[in-house]
Amino acid sequence: MAANEGQGRRILITGISRFLGTGLAAILERHPDVDLIVAVDRNGPVRELARTDIIQSDLSHSLIRKLVRKLDIDTVVHATMSGDTTRHNVRQLHDANVIGTMNVLAGCSGTDSPVRNVVMLSDTAIYGGGPKNPAFWAESMALPATPRTWYERDLREAERYVNDFRAMQPNTEVAILRFCEVVGPDSESLMTEYLALPAVPTMVGFDPVLQVLHQEDALDALAKATLMPKSGLFNVAPHGVVPLSQIIEMMGKMALPIIPFAGQEVFVQTALRLLRRQFPSHFLRLIQYGWAVDSHLWERTWGTRPQYTALEAAALFSRQYRTRKLQEEQTPYVYEAQLEEFLRSKGRQHAKDVAKKELEHQGGSHRG
Repeated sequence: MAANEGQGRRILITGISRFLGTGLAAILERHPDVDLIVAVDRNGPVRELARTDIIQSDLSHSLIRKLVRKLDIDTVVHATMSGDTTRHNVRQLHDANVIGTMNVLAGCSGTDSPVRNVVMLSDTAIYGGGPKNPAFWAESMALPATPRTWYERDLREAERYVNDFRAMQPNTEVAILRFCEVVGPDSESLMTEYLALPAVPTMVGFDPVLQVLHQEDALDALAKATLMPKSGLFNVAPHGVVPLSQIIEMMGKMALPIIPFAGQEVFVQTALRLLRRQFPSHFLRLIQYGWAVDSHLWERTWGTRPQYTALEAAALFSRQYRTRKLQEEQTPYVYEAQLEEFLRSKGRQHAKDVAKKELEHQGGSHRG
C-alpha cells in the first residue's frame, strides 16, 4: 500500500489530542512496516509518543496537501469528529467537523496524490435517539428524514463529503467507521464523563439499552482499518447491550431521576449545571432513548470480533474507573513540543548509531 515499492507505510493522523488518535499512533509506532507517522492537531497528544512527528496547527487544505505530497503519505486517518460542547461551542465544532473534513479530503485529492487509504472516524450518534428507533441499526438502513440534533447534521454532512471523495478517487480505499460510545481507563468520551458525575441524571420512566465499546476493542478496530485497507461504511460496536441502570449500579453511583416533559432539555441542563457539567443534545437523547447498531459487517470484513461484550466492557470499565480514582494524585502527562522534538531527535540518532554498529559487526564477522 506504500506509494513507492519497498517503502514502508507513511501515515498521517488528525486528532492526535484525543485518546483514539494518540492510542493509534502508539500502536503504529510499534509496527515494523510503518516508516513514518505524522500527526496534525492544534494540541499535543494525551500520552508520550516515541517517534510520531507532531505539527500543532489547524487543518487547512494547503497544509494537508503539502504534507501528503512532500512526505509521500499513503494513509490518512481523520479522527477529529466531536460532539463535545464542553470545550468548544457548536459553531467551532461545526467548523472542525465539517470544514476540517473538507480540507483533509481536498488535501488528499488529485491524480498526483500518493494517498491510497483514508479512514474516517464517525459516530453511531448519526442514527439519533427516538421512540421509533429500530432495535439495531444496520449500515444499509436509511437515516431518519431529518436530523434531530446539530451533531447528527454535522456527521451526515462530513460523511457525505467522504463519499464524494471516494467517488472521485476510485483507486483509494475509503472506510467510514461509526463508533459507539467508547469506555476505558484512558478514554475521555461523553459517556465516561457522564458516568463520572457524583450523581448520574436519568429520565424517569426510561431505562435505555446501550452499547459501550472498551477502548482496547476500539483501538484494535482502528488499527486494522489503518493497516488493512478496506472500503465501506462500518458500525463498530460490541455484541449485546446493557441497560443504563445496570451500568450506573456497576459504577457504584447514585441515579438522579428527572421527569421528562416538553422543553426538558433546558431543565436537564440546569440540573447538570449544578453538577458543574453540561452535555450536548444528542447525548441527552442517548440517555433517554438509547440506540444500538449491528456491527457484523465490520467483523466479517476484517475477520475479527470484539474482545468484550457490552456488559463485559461496562464491568471492566467500572473496575478500572475505581482503580484510576486511587491514582488521581499522579502527575498527568503534558505535551511539551520543544522537549518532545529534542528527545525524538536524540532517539533517532541513537537508533542510527545502533544500526551502524550492527552493520560494522556483521561486516567484521563476515570478513573473519
